[in-house]
Amino acid sequence: MSEQKTVVVIGGSGGIGRAIVDVLMKDEFIVHATFFSQDELLHKASGADRLFWHKLDATEAVAVADLWKVILKTSPTINGVVFVATLPTAYHPLMKLDWKDFTAHFNVQVGTFFHTLAALRENLSAIGPCQFIPILTEYCQGRPPAGLSDYVAAKMALQGFARTMVAELAKYGCRVNMISPGITLTELTSSLPPKFLEIAAEQNPLKRLAQSTDVAAVVKFLLSEQAAYLNGVNIPVNGGSTVQ
Repeated sequence: MSEQKTVVVIGGSGGIGRAIVDVLMKDEFIVHATFFSQDELLHKASGADRLFWHKLDATEAVAVADLWKVILKTSPTINGVVFVATLPTAYHPLMKLDWKDFTAHFNVQVGTFFHTLAALRENLSAIGPCQFIPILTEYCQGRPPAGLSDYVAAKMALQGFARTMVAELAKYGCRVNMISPGITLTELTSSLPPKFLEIAAEQNPLKRLAQSTDVAAVVKFLLSEQAAYLNGVNIPVNGGSTVQ
């Protein structure tokens, strides 16, 4: 790399988030990553001179604003912000859900993106050129299954929000690109019925579900110079389970 880049990974301690952190560290990025509930000592022990861990409740506007003050003191130039924070997915028929189940997902998915943009609104022209990369789901492109309405509705809302930001953020030299993984084998999907996962893998053209590293590789590509003219795209990482 000709110039060391700095990336912030919101939700860096989960399966996909940690894979993103790992691949960026191997490629000599400076990485700021957030975690919510994991043991803080674990993250401090795994750090390096280019890796900074921050404990964060990404649904809290004040906490997000305070975090960005800390990050910008250390790294005034930000090349990318990846949004991976999410809640565990669980199979719940709509008729057994309450509105609070939906708002919980909305607060994490849409709220995290909004609070970040709000915290940076005075600095967008100065920090960049920066790329924002929300991690969505293949269900934003294909037919969602039954039982995941709260999760899918929030991801669809995040996609709509991100799409509207493509034009609005361009004037600041910022880009917005999205990634829509298929079902990815992480702790967050471990609560899904095993039969559901088995059927999903069998129906996939490649006969397997996504790995965290599959998603991380696309994040790395979007942050490379080869992707510098991509803006407003939504890249499926699902082995062909949806075809565009």
